[in-house]
Parts: sequence; C-alpha cells; structure tokens
Amino acid sequence: MDLDTNQNLQDEGRRLAQLFEKAPVFMAVVKGPSHVFELANDAYYQLIGHRDIIGKALDDALPDVRGQGFDKLLDRVLQTGEPFIGREIAVTVQRKPGAAPEERFVDFVYAPLTEPDGTRSGVIAYGSDVTDHVQARREIERLLAESETANEALQGQQVELELLNQQLQDNAVELEAQTEELQETAADLAMRTVEANLARDAVVASEIQLQTLADAIPTLAWTARPDGFIEWYNARWYEYTGTTPEQMTGWGWQSVHHPDTLPLVLEQWRGAIASGDFFEMTFPLRGGDGEFRRFLTRVVPLRDEKGEIIRWFGTNTDVELERRALDAAEAANRAKTDFLANMSHELRTPLNAIGGYADLLDLGIHGALTDQQREAVTRIRRSERHLLGLINEILNYAKLETGTVQFESARVDLHDTMASAESLVGPQAEAKGIFLTAASCTPSLDVMADAEKLLQIFVNLFSNAIKFTAAGGRVDVDCRKEEAVIHISVRDTGIGVPADKLEAIFNPFVQVRTDLTRPHEGTGLGLAISRELARAMEGELTVTSTLGEGSTFTLTLPLADDTLDSQ
Repeated sequence: MDLDTNQNLQDEGRRLAQLFEKAPVFMAVVKGPSHVFELANDAYYQLIGHRDIIGKALDDALPDVRGQGFDKLLDRVLQTGEPFIGREIAVTVQRKPGAAPEERFVDFVYAPLTEPDGTRSGVIAYGSDVTDHVQARREIERLLAESETANEALQGQQVELELLNQQLQDNAVELEAQTEELQETAADLAMRTVEANLARDAVVASEIQLQTLADAIPTLAWTARPDGFIEWYNARWYEYTGTTPEQMTGWGWQSVHHPDTLPLVLEQWRGAIASGDFFEMTFPLRGGDGEFRRFLTRVVPLRDEKGEIIRWFGTNTDVELERRALDAAEAANRAKTDFLANMSHELRTPLNAIGGYADLLDLGIHGALTDQQREAVTRIRRSERHLLGLINEILNYAKLETGTVQFESARVDLHDTMASAESLVGPQAEAKGIFLTAASCTPSLDVMADAEKLLQIFVNLFSNAIKFTAAGGRVDVDCRKEEAVIHISVRDTGIGVPADKLEAIFNPFVQVRTDLTRPHEGTGLGLAISRELARAMEGELTVTSTLGEGSTFTLTLPLADDTLDSQ
C-alpha cells in the first residue's frame, strides 16, 4: 500500500469515527459469542448511564439487562446472519450510579458484522430512545379513554386532542423515516470505519511478518514493485554482497551480476514482468570478497483478490557447492564412459589375435596337435569367447550411457523372439541339466519394441537364470496381459537374491556374490543393460525373490495396437 492510499484511509477513518461519535442515534459494536463491546458512541453511553463497557462482555458490562432477552437476540443474529428490527422495545436499565433502574423504550436494529472472508464476527447495534414518544402516545390513549366516559362538554377538547394525536403521529412517522435514514448512514459509516481499520492493520501486519520471515531464512531475499523496481532486500543479501541499501535500491542489483550473464538475466526478468509469469534462473552473483558464486533464483508474483500483481517476491539460493559437485560428477562419468569404450576397443584387437592363432593351431598349420594340445586350444577359444562377451557387454553399457544406442520401434512377435532366445541359450541349459520352457506365450501377442534389443533382454534374462540355478533346476516363462501392456515373467529355482540387494543388482558392475571364489563370472552389466533397454522401449524390468528358493524377473512392455500394420 503506498503512502497516499494509506493517508486517505487514515483521513477517511477519522471522518467516519467523528460521524460515529456524533451520530444522533445510539450505536455500538459487539464481537464474538460473548458479545464483547468494541465500539460505542455518545448516544449509547447516555442510554446506559456512561458506564465503562469497552472490552467487556454484555453480561459483565450491563448486568441490569440480564434476563431481558437481548443476549438471545444477539446470538440469533450472529448465528443466522439475519438482522433483527425492534420497535418500541422496553428495556429496564440503570442510567445513574446508585439509582433505581428505569424503564426506557427503544427502536433498534441488530445487524451482523461480516468479515472479508465471509465469517460473522460480531453485531452492530443502532437505534433511538423513543421513550418520550411512547409516553406521549400512552398519555393520549389514556385521555382518549377518559373522554369516552366524559360528557358532551368535553367533546370539543377530545377533537382537539385527536388533532394533536394525529399531528404527533405524523411527526412520529417523519421522525421514524429520518431515524431510519440516520441509522443506515451511521451503520454504513461504522462498517466502513471498521473495514478500513482492519485493512490497514492487515497490511501493516503482513509487511512486518514478510520482512521478519525473509530476514530469518538462510538465503538472499527481496521484494519488488509490479514494474520490477526492487524496494527491499533482507539482511542476508547485504551480508553476502557487501553492499548498502542506497547502492541496491531500484535496479542497482545489476552491479553484483557477472557481465556475461547480465543481458540474459535482464531479458528474462523483463519478460516475466511483462507476462506476470513465475521466474526461475541460475546465474552467478558477486560476493563482498569479489568472488562469484552461482545462485538459483526464483521469483513469484503476489496478487490481490482481483488477480492484479501487487508485488514480486524473490529468493537467491546459493547452489555453488552443488553445481561444483554435479560438474565434477558429470566429468568423472564422461571420463569413465570414455575409458570403458576405449579399453574395450583396445582389448578386442589382442583377443581377435588370440582367436586367430588358436584357429591356426587347430588347423595344424604349425604341425599336428596332440589330444592334450587340442584340449588346451579349445580352452583358449572358450576363454577368448567369454572375455569377448564381457567386453561386448561393457561396450553396450558405454553406448547406453552416452546415448548412442539407436532404437527402431516396430511390431514384434513375442512368441518368435522368445523361441529365438531359447535356441541361443539352450546348449547352456542342457549342459547343466536345467529344464527351460521359454516359448510359452500366446503366438498372437505382439509388442512394440526393437526386435534386436528385445532379443538381447531375453538372452540376458534366460542365461542369467540358468547361471544362478543349480543342475536339475527349472527356468519357466509365462505371460500375463493387462490392458495395454504385457508382463513376461522369467522364474527360476536358483539361489535367490537377498531382500536388501533387489535394487542393487540393477546397478552396473554389481553382483550379489563378490567373493573371489564365486562360480558365476561376469561383468555385472547384464541386468543393468536389460533394464535400460526396457525403459528405452517404454517398458520396465523388476524382480521379486526368495533367498534359497529362486527369483522372478518380470519384463513389462506395451502391446502393439491391433489397428497398426506390421512394420
């Protein structure tokens, strides 16, 4: 709220207060269920004998009116929100200290006092003391009653009294109309006074609260006018920047920005001011020591009930350490990925040479081999193929991390793909005496996937299940259709996975057993690659397991739309 608006509210409040005090009708404001007096004018004090009532509940302030029903009327108005209008209501009130209570007659209105949020907080009472009018009318009525038994000599006087009564009634009607108009004006003035005071107090309180909270938070904070002119900073801002309020007011904040990023900051900040949108950006700010640190800046518009922006509130949070850590982690990850890719390429060359020489020996180029020598060559070839497989896994994972793997999504026959995978791992299962039932899904089920990547996932899951299942065990596959997806479960009777390792096994280079004597060799990349491939095809790979009983890996993939043609 600017100074002019505040001054106008104060002037209006003083005028309303003067009208309230000098109104010819009595007025009072009570609040809460106990009807505590908050305001009362001179006319009201005259009615009750100038007693001290402000801040007191009705029963305590006016004990002599207890039992006369006024508290029940106030309760009803406060609860229902409907005003009550009373005409010539008798009230017995003590108007002087030590004097006997006297009967007075009043016309009054009880009107509910409603807050801006719609709740009823109290009642405004206003009215007039009509005791003289009532007494005059009663006197006339008494005279009229006596005149009915008087002689004809008094008829002339009776006519005169009737004329007087008519005149009094006419005057009463006019007075009542004037009183109603004054009551409405006084009530309106009273409510406007209360609302103005409440609005002023709310603005002052919210300003104090906002600045107190902003000074307490461990980040830089500030507020700006709707046009972006910054008018206040919290203490943390001055502590960090080493500046003064005189240096920073308005657009002085540009002096602590880095010249390379300032043009972009100005462009986006002005754009937010023009559009009224939320502003968020990370940029460096210079500290009092001359060093720049990166800050995450967020600015939100504060709006009034009409949706108009009345202020901007901004914060600058120091994220330098987090950004340095993130930069270091990204650099380390890039170095690791480059190393894995380069190492894998370098290892393939000598491995190919080893395989070539083993072929030459097996062909007898360097002379005939004995049975023992031929067995040694076979072992060399087996080791070469195993090591080449490990290197290929590392290469595949490096490609996934760098995002260089290409996916060609198409309609894939699930049954045929699993049959192909089963044929590739069949010799491995037969060698261990493991019963494998892979191609058990309905032939009509097609999925949207990359056929080559899907085959790679199935080979990884089948071979992994065979590897960790003892001789004579089982590996079963089943499919379950659910709405637009299908769940393919690979269940084994192997060693199982501890509960605390169920998620860790999907991390790269992780295996459940890490002792040097473990019989299951590998890179620990198969499951990590399989999950990444599944997710890249809008699917998922999960696991459940019981230690010592076996594991179930479930691959979820989207079904192909029946209306799509084969691709």
